[in-house]
Amino acid sequence: MQKRLTEQGLRFLEEGQFEKAGHILSLLIAHFPENAEAHHMLAIIELEKGNYEQAYVLVNTAIDIDPNNSIFYNTLGNIELHRHKIANAELAFKNAVKHNPEKIEYQYNLANFYLSQNQFSNAIDHFYSILQTNPTHYLSIRGITVCYLSSGELDIALEHANQWVEEYSDYDEPYYYLGICLFALNDLTGALAAYDKGLSIAPTNHEIMSSIGACYRNLGNIQIAENYIHNALALEPRNPLALYHLGCIHLDNGNLESAQKIFTNAKNLDNSYAEPLCGLGSIEIIRGNESKALELFSAAQKLDQFNSVPQQLYATTLLWQQNFNQGWENYKRTLTVPAAIKQIPAWHGDKLGTNEILLIWISKENADLSQQIMFYSMLPEVINLAPNVVMLSDPLLIPLMQRSFPKIKFCSSLQLHILELEKIKYQISIGALGSLFRNHAQDYLLTKSTAYLQADPERVKYFKNKYRRLFANKKLIGISWKAARVNNSIEYSKSTQLHAWHNLINDSNAVFIAVQLGDCLNELKLSNEQLSNHIYLDPELSYQSSFNLDEIAAQLVALDLIITVDNVVAHLGGALGLDLILLPSIQNGWYWFKSQQEALWYKNVKILPSNITLDAAFAHLTKYLVSI
Repeated sequence: MQKRLTEQGLRFLEEGQFEKAGHILSLLIAHFPENAEAHHMLAIIELEKGNYEQAYVLVNTAIDIDPNNSIFYNTLGNIELHRHKIANAELAFKNAVKHNPEKIEYQYNLANFYLSQNQFSNAIDHFYSILQTNPTHYLSIRGITVCYLSSGELDIALEHANQWVEEYSDYDEPYYYLGICLFALNDLTGALAAYDKGLSIAPTNHEIMSSIGACYRNLGNIQIAENYIHNALALEPRNPLALYHLGCIHLDNGNLESAQKIFTNAKNLDNSYAEPLCGLGSIEIIRGNESKALELFSAAQKLDQFNSVPQQLYATTLLWQQNFNQGWENYKRTLTVPAAIKQIPAWHGDKLGTNEILLIWISKENADLSQQIMFYSMLPEVINLAPNVVMLSDPLLIPLMQRSFPKIKFCSSLQLHILELEKIKYQISIGALGSLFRNHAQDYLLTKSTAYLQADPERVKYFKNKYRRLFANKKLIGISWKAARVNNSIEYSKSTQLHAWHNLINDSNAVFIAVQLGDCLNELKLSNEQLSNHIYLDPELSYQSSFNLDEIAAQLVALDLIITVDNVVAHLGGALGLDLILLPSIQNGWYWFKSQQEALWYKNVKILPSNITLDAAFAHLTKYLVSI
């Protein structure tokens, strides 16, 4: 009878018929009170119903009767999680593994527990332990990928995502996570390829659709981006990720009211999701409500402490307000130290000897060329304290940097693995230098020269002579109208449309020279068909993916003035000490600082007021160009 009732109860439980299962199991316990399995199954029923205290009592009764049954401890761990008894849950999952170490399910539950608590190191150890027994265990490969992705160790996450794809090439989820890794590493082309493969396997995967939309948004293909996002929302209207990306598109276009509604909707759908709060905070900054923005960014940090986006926004908002002490301290916390150099002591600005090598590295948060160029302004102060410096740099910048700072050894940021790390005494991120050297507004005025980067003088002379022959000593105005990154992605909140410049160009007797990074040939062709004063693009220079920043620097120095949006050209021109005018946009970068009309980082950069329209800015520039 006991065996028959137990089997009946188990069958009803597995079928989800909890009322019938509960009736039989209660009857079983009435006749056989020492039946531990019956108490355990009743505990599972109460757990499913949300009666966690009753489930706790029942499972502990089962454990008292049979203290060596591993499944009881596994269930107890799940119950304790629901009771928010985290330490007890950990102990229960450990006991499940202890009593049955061969059971992969229990090892996985313990690893997944650590992942859920953001204890990534412990989680990784246990996932690896499972893979030693079963090298292709799907959930463990997934878990390790998520751990490294969540902790910001993107290169390692990418390795495991690729392994996951190799082992399970017929599944869509590995491609989705591979896309996430590549997107985080700014490889948008690779991310799109991964997402497309995943979508071909699962054509109705709305998460992949919304992620493809995010890629196209960053690449500037807004119409395609919106199509994918709307398709994702048609499949799942309650997808907060898709809504967030849609809100970002509205924000890029300056539609603050609609963006706010969309972000609020996303937040209400999932109040554990940090990104909508970041979107709402960005809107408050544009509206001038920085205190409200900081509250939203702080709340987003609490929701997802391992998400670097709200951390960065909180820190950079403080910096934008010129709250340098708090801003830099918070900014330092966003920087991810590469695994290879974690054991090297951090440098805190102490005077070093000639034999003590200091390594300055670039984190993924500072991979943007603009910020690298800006932070290089502090290298003269570094050299005064540390005469032996090895500097990791984007390969595109190395020729220009090596000429400008001959005392520093520059290496590609891609070559960290070949450095003799055992010889390096200290390390610091380039983004952490601000906390040492830029804690007051006056600290930005200490440099003796307006230029800290030096273009090749022979190439500068060549471009000056060339343009003198071509343009008969006319004023040469370099223009850059888009905020394009090296990976061809576009920051629309900082960009303009070239046709908006037409009146300025036609109304001036100057020569306008395109100094726009990224693919702009079609835009130039279309504009020049409509302009009487054609924009010149130097055929000797490539501004697309194969551009040479050293050559571009020499070209910029040969010009009389640069007018640009907030992009690499703005920072490169500023670092070269050139006369440069920065146009207003929906939201310029934090590094131009609030209420500043002259850049602190660059002495010769003039910032047009952010509260004027683009048309008003161009009207002002038209009058200005007549006067010079």
